Amino acid sequence: MVFDVDYRNEWHGGETAAELEVVFTDQLSGLSFSGDGALRLDVNIDVVAGSPTREVWTTPEPLEGCEKLCGTDGAYVHTRNIFMCAGLIPEQDSYSAVTEEAYREAISAQRKLGFPYLVRMWNYLGDINGMNSENLEIYRDFCRGRAQAFEQLGVDGTHMPAATGIGKSDPGIVWYYLASRTPIVQNIENPNQMPAYTYPRRYGPKSPSFSRASRLVRAAESAPVKTLVSGTAAIIGHESQHIGNVDGQLDITFQHLAHFCDAGSRYSEVKVYYRCDEDVPTIIARCTEFFGPEAKIIYLKSDVCREELLVEIEGVVKEGVA
Repeated sequence: MVFDVDYRNEWHGGETAAELEVVFTDQLSGLSFSGDGALRLDVNIDVVAGSPTREVWTTPEPLEGCEKLCGTDGAYVHTRNIFMCAGLIPEQDSYSAVTEEAYREAISAQRKLGFPYLVRMWNYLGDINGMNSENLEIYRDFCRGRAQAFEQLGVDGTHMPAATGIGKSDPGIVWYYLASRTPIVQNIENPNQMPAYTYPRRYGPKSPSFSRASRLVRAAESAPVKTLVSGTAAIIGHESQHIGNVDGQLDITFQHLAHFCDAGSRYSEVKVYYRCDEDVPTIIARCTEFFGPEAKIIYLKSDVCREELLVEIEGVVKEGVA
């Protein structure tokens, strides 16, 4: 039993019975659900020319079920051991209540089907650094709703999966995640960073709810172990570093990413989120050097969860493939 991911430019179709495809596009964000095991989420976000535009999560197991969520604009597909879910939240004056509702409904449906273990989550927020009707930053507004859902569902720090919370171009929120029937994941922190779920209140009424990485156990003796690394930026402890200096921020970010990649491992898939167009040549050159020619990299123009951060990077580490 295993998750697999591929970054590509075209839909191949028909390769697997259960599939979650995320398409980065200049079109409005949207969710497509065919009912035959294919779940597609469009995310309105600019992609650097030449980057892959599709992130496709699959499993070789046969499809066992697929369904729309009842009270939330979302849907899921699942096999015997793997659950994949995605959804949309339309533009709101405040996001806490609707985020809490969406998370509670999705995770409750997941658990009812017998998938208790969260593996990896992604959240793309329109105007992430803007303010809601309460004059609270939209990212902090979202974090409040997510944390309230986790509290109600009994998801504590040891069970919080790796996650990304990042901007997108159109309003509202799109989200997707992976879960499993068996305890295949070990959540990992970075000693150079405070666990996000323990951040002080200066970062909002509720701390961000995620771990720094989730390590998947080996599905078979011949299969590489994967570590799914959260969106990572130039934060030491809980403080942002090298304000206004993209090279300095990349130095810190690469140090953090290296913590999850030992000898005999490499980053196979990477997503790089950048704030400013003028930084793109530097970011591409340095990422190419750090990750090497074999890594598949998607470069996405996106505001980051803190206004002072210029770049954020997430990735998949595979062991035994160096």
